[in-house]
Amino acid sequence: TGFVANVADTVGLGSYAVVLALQRVWALFDDAVLPGTLVTHGALPVALEALVFLQNVDVDALTLVALTACSIGGGALGGRVMSRVPPPAIRRIMLVAYAAMALLLVASLLQLVPVGGALLALRGASLGAACVGMFAIGALSTAGGGGGGGGGGGGG
Repeated sequence: TGFVANVADTVGLGSYAVVLALQRVWALFDDAVLPGTLVTHGALPVALEALVFLQNVDVDALTLVALTACSIGGGALGGRVMSRVPPPAIRRIMLVAYAAMALLLVASLLQLVPVGGALLALRGASLGAACVGMFAIGALSTAGGGGGGGGGGGGG
């Protein structure tokens, strides 16, 4: 499912949506392990996807390493926290995370928030703010919200 989900993510569908749909159809795993499954379902496909993207986009090494480390750190902390949260609370957290993502999507479609850009390197306060954001995304991804990897829909 990871490969299919991340191909869908690359074209903008979102890998979590695909995994959730497949879970509902085939009952692949228990809902209690949903957050961890959403994070780990595509580890290998995302690594392959990252290699392909890095061959085509010239991203600054410091920016790449810093943002990756912050995302991993957020995921590690979020995983520890989410492993202690009961499934009903996880469902509520996921609902809030998806509602926030939907609001951001609508805001971007209405051009209320900036989207896209051409920056390939960040320094100073911009890099610090991006690191804070990536830490938060890494933590939220353990609850089923946030990036999860991929280029198009998940982003990070």
